[in-house]
Amino acid sequence: MPDDVAGMVVGFTGCGPSSWGDTRLNLTAGSICGVKAPSAERSQDLRHQVEIWAKAARQQACIERLEDSDGFYASVPGARGAWACGPTPEDAEAELESALVDWVLLKLELGADDIPEMGGIRLTADL
Repeated sequence: MPDDVAGMVVGFTGCGPSSWGDTRLNLTAGSICGVKAPSAERSQDLRHQVEIWAKAARQQACIERLEDSDGFYASVPGARGAWACGPTPEDAEAELESALVDWVLLKLELGADDIPEMGGIRLTADL
């Protein structure tokens, strides 16, 4: 994976099912859009697996109060670059689950092999 992508922060806006394809990416202005969408069935299956993984990852969330505000910061050990903030610990954790889904979909799109196992679920780019 290119070094400039390896440490990127997830918190972008997705462009729907087309972002889950196995095609080249257009990474601009904090968004990711695939050039061509995969089959709807494959997209649903993949997204479902990633959502289950994200729920398991959420159980390992580390939540901290932000020093300079009334908000909270949530992250998961091993998911470098995926984090979320919210006004309450619960909001930060819910936002984290969404960010983790996006983070994994991007990692899979890029062919990354460093997605940590969560809850016995191992996701790889060859799914």
